[in-house]
Amino acid sequence: LSAQSRTNAKTGVILEICRPKQNSLSINLPSGLIQAIRIIPSITDPQVGKLKLVADQNIALARELFEQFGEVQLLGGREIDRNSVRDAQILLVRAVTQVNGAVLKGSQIEFVGSATAGTDHIDLDYLADNHMHFAHAPGCNANAVVQYVFSSLCCLRPNWRDQTVGILGCGNVGRR
Repeated sequence: LSAQSRTNAKTGVILEICRPKQNSLSINLPSGLIQAIRIIPSITDPQVGKLKLVADQNIALARELFEQFGEVQLLGGREIDRNSVRDAQILLVRAVTQVNGAVLKGSQIEFVGSATAGTDHIDLDYLADNHMHFAHAPGCNANAVVQYVFSSLCCLRPNWRDQTVGILGCGNVGRR
């Protein structure tokens, strides 16, 4: 495992870039964004030209975080289509973008990242059949949900700490 850290000069955000044995690349991003993205191995290869990334414009700091790897084109999630990803290698989306064969067929996409917990907008079978890597962010908003629940409890039941409170489920939110 080799690792290096880069600090983005514009944002001050530190990206930890690791190359595991499987010859892939992980980027650990700050919470609220994609937590760990497997990106194509060629991303740090100096022999390969700059990559093209298409990203949903509502992914916070997408341009600032990824411009060091290549050209970043920001589009509205509903505007991302086959024409916009045709010559891109990386696609970063949120839940409003349907990622399937209709969008990806004939493209150069090698990696799809979703800044969401769910995958119902992603055709995982298509990605697997076409050897496209995928990562998403389950649990990325769990702390925000916990904070919302506790703030709601404080407003609705000011004395909630004196009562018995039950937590149903032990998923990404319940175990926090």
